[in-house]
Amino acid sequence: MAEHLHYKYIMGKQYSQSNYLCSDLVTVQIAEPCGRQLRITANLEEIGPKCLSLLVDSAIVAGSQVTVETRGVILRGQARKAEHSQDLGWFIEVRLAPDSRWSRARYTPAHILAPAVIPEPAFCRHGVHLR
Repeated sequence: MAEHLHYKYIMGKQYSQSNYLCSDLVTVQIAEPCGRQLRITANLEEIGPKCLSLLVDSAIVAGSQVTVETRGVILRGQARKAEHSQDLGWFIEVRLAPDSRWSRARYTPAHILAPAVIPEPAFCRHGVHLR
């Protein structure tokens, strides 16, 4: 059966309603395709059953194997893409491995919010868009 995701736009970014906005410091181990190994601290920004988003200081090569460690939980996946924000750093999208899916029962970030509970601002409901 096809997976049906509902999306919500928050501050110009599209979020799956099956994912949560969050904030938590995590340790990340990266194995780049060239063989280089890195260990960094990152901020977990978004998490869902099949993917997560990290905010880091430097880009991570697409295809890198990523291991996120926090509070005794290990999540493994692959870096899919990186988006640069001049003010914040690099947002890295990680697709979680099938045997490393996330659930709130397994791990709950320090700060977590479902986009579905964020009310749409009045200026969006009335067709006014800020640019």
